Amino acid sequence: MTNSSKNTTADFVFVPVKNEFIKIRYNDITTIKASGNFVDVKVNNISVMVLSNLTQFTKQLPERIFVRIHKTWSVNLCKVDKYTNDHIIIDDEIIPFGASYKKQIMEILKINSIKREG
Repeated sequence: MTNSSKNTTADFVFVPVKNEFIKIRYNDITTIKASGNFVDVKVNNISVMVLSNLTQFTKQLPERIFVRIHKTWSVNLCKVDKYTNDHIIIDDEIIPFGASYKKQIMEILKINSIKREG
């Protein structure tokens, strides 16, 4: 299976929900959480359950926008409201960093942060 979303300039993806495919714009996705055989995609504060695992689902999304921060969570970097050394906050939801993802996500967040003086 090829990753066609990385080969186009589209700003959306169609996801299978029940018997149809619905269009979801990348900018509308806040978080993606693994939930058994499904992923819970948070779209404009509405949960969309998609039959997929987290790895398969996020491989189809742009890496520059969506980052894995935990074994069960991927987030839209544009939607991060705050972060600490242990977690990020999106829409008042605290999402912890997984130990194996912490170094990478902190480097990405620091690149987009203003440096403190002194």
